[in-house]
Amino acid sequence: MLKRIFGPLPPGLQPQHPVLRYALQPYASDVSRWGRFLRIATTVVVLSALVILGYTVANHVMNNPPAGLHLAEVAFRIVYLPLVSLQAISWILALSMSVSLLDDQRRRRTWDSLRATSDGAGLAVQAGWLSVLYRLRGLLVVITAARLILLLGVFYRLASHRGQYLDYLMATVQPDVPLIIALLLLVLLLTAIFMLPFVLVGLAAALGLWLSAIFKQRAVTGIFQFLLIAAYVALALGLFLIVQGQTAADWLPLQRFGLQIGFSLVSDWGISWFDLGRGGDFWAQVPYSVLIGPVVLLIMLAIAGLIDRLLKAAIHHAEITD
Repeated sequence: MLKRIFGPLPPGLQPQHPVLRYALQPYASDVSRWGRFLRIATTVVVLSALVILGYTVANHVMNNPPAGLHLAEVAFRIVYLPLVSLQAISWILALSMSVSLLDDQRRRRTWDSLRATSDGAGLAVQAGWLSVLYRLRGLLVVITAARLILLLGVFYRLASHRGQYLDYLMATVQPDVPLIIALLLLVLLLTAIFMLPFVLVGLAAALGLWLSAIFKQRAVTGIFQFLLIAAYVALALGLFLIVQGQTAADWLPLQRFGLQIGFSLVSDWGISWFDLGRGGDFWAQVPYSVLIGPVVLLIMLAIAGLIDRLLKAAIHHAEITD
């Protein structure tokens, strides 16, 4: 798919490249019938537990029971907490997997051989980054499928009120925005938050590889891994509690704008914007907040650039580290 959209992939990222095949081989799918059954059964059990958790919280903890809400909002409240949990797990797993990649190569005594080949260290780092995404493909598929369900809810909600629901949302937006511009801004926002999981998981994998390249000792990388995970969990939970509480209501508009961006990038990865009712309230209360879509998209592009820099830095340190 990438080849069709962007043209040929670099040689080191071609599926038939020996370094990439070597990196992905340990994580190839188990073709046995029992292995497939076990993975499917585990997935069904975990997803069922998360959906039950989401419905229970939506039904008993939140202010309005799902039975009295719009169908799209019912789906949002059921999916929200399980999806946030899966996203946090995927970020932590991406960091944890990537931190140990180069150390595994050293312990298997294949690292020196890779470094001795032309651009071997660079190819190994790139292949390691791709291997993390490959190993997390199941989680990413589930996250994407859940977001597709919420996206269908957005379209269903837009079709309500005889197709004038977007006009209703934009009626109180500050400043006034023409309907065609509002639709464009909404498309940019939905595009950004739909792509966020891949970018943020890629960032976690790049951070782990960077740490693995800088620090040769596994104990040192383990300490930094723990600190990064603790900081991420604390920041995500803190932003979640602030946004879900009432303390942010008295903040200045610019502060609330920044808080919402941070919440979207760290805590729930933009899922809350699939709830158009809540998004419309925020647009009405905070001037110029309708521009949050382009802002998040620009930040996401900046994160993609940061991933590239981290990988290049990891390659540089991997080549010069004894």
